[in-house]
Amino acid sequence: MDSALERLAELVRRAEARSRSQKLIGQLKEVAEQFRQAVRAARVVDHRVRAMRPQRLRQIEEADREEQQLKDLVRRVAQLKSHVEQNINVEELIDRAQAEIEQKRRLAREDLEDMENEQQAVQKELQTAVEEYRQLRLELDRLEPDLGDQFAEEDRLLIEAEPLLPGGQLQALKDEIEQKGTLFGQWEQREQYLQLKVWIGRLRRLQRVERNEEEQALAKQIFSMLVELSKQHQPGYIEAFQHTYQTNWDAFIADAQRQLQELRESRRRQREATMQQQQDQEAHESVELQSGSADLRHVAEGRTDERPPAAASA
Repeated sequence: MDSALERLAELVRRAEARSRSQKLIGQLKEVAEQFRQAVRAARVVDHRVRAMRPQRLRQIEEADREEQQLKDLVRRVAQLKSHVEQNINVEELIDRAQAEIEQKRRLAREDLEDMENEQQAVQKELQTAVEEYRQLRLELDRLEPDLGDQFAEEDRLLIEAEPLLPGGQLQALKDEIEQKGTLFGQWEQREQYLQLKVWIGRLRRLQRVERNEEEQALAKQIFSMLVELSKQHQPGYIEAFQHTYQTNWDAFIADAQRQLQELRESRRRQREATMQQQQDQEAHESVELQSGSADLRHVAEGRTDERPPAAASA
């Protein structure tokens, strides 16, 4: 049995953790709202870029083709100069065509540059919001893991936001695995299995995008980390670890994340029920103890009443 000093120290530790957790929850709610707004803005810009960028690129290609066509026509006009109608100002037509081509190319490039600048701006805001949210969220998990369930929607949104960021997703995933990996061995097997599915699914989704050599090396490092966790704890076979396995990774991640949240919510409810039972049991034992003490006092008082009076002194 723990000593009174140890119990008091644990009581203070839990109180400090709850106090810090409450402050974190307040901060998280503010940051979560900023994060949601940043995701909405990034999605709007991303949708516009996806729709407009191919059009602007095609316009630039058209301008290049038209410019080549104009050069060919100018050459042919020079060859057929004596046969060209004299009442038409060929030089003016050439200048107008060249101006139209340059205007088409210039406007398309300006639109592309504007879209790129806007996308970079919203991505920077999103990256900042993601980092702030992730940092506070990890600290809350460290102090009071069960309190994080109220941010399940933001956790899901955090994963969905990864494709909206230009870079840093792989490093962020690696950091998350390293930080949560310290707690991995404390989880039950089913939770380990589902968390590994989420992580390997996110990695495979990120690998769909063409990466430079540095990013490819980082992806291999993350894969090795996940393989090591799987070998060390053996939570179960996950087909996504096979490089030949392909699927809809968005749906794969969402399904694993949903099951993981349901499992943690169920575990939280069970823990609360167990704590309530313990409290009820302690209260019941306290009542019995008090009742027993009262009975003992009554018995002692009864015996005192039954004691014969002392003989009078002579």
